[in-house]
Amino acid sequence: MDSQMKNAVVVKVMCQTGLRGQMTQVGVKFLDDQNCLITRNVRGLSEKVISSPFLSLKGKLKD
Repeated sequence: MDSQMKNAVVVKVMCQTGLRGQMTQVGVKFLDDQNCLITRNVRGLSEKVISSPFLSLKGKLKD
């Protein structure tokens, strides 16, 4: 696994997941590779910038 952090932009907020809805499923696009679009489960409020140990998500979340 690559230990470098990569910058990505949240392009779509999909849904709340987890037993109590504490996770948010989002679609992200990497800034250095525009063709790569992945889905990540992130924790916390969806209105704030989200950081992950594997990925740095920057940008304003869309409804």
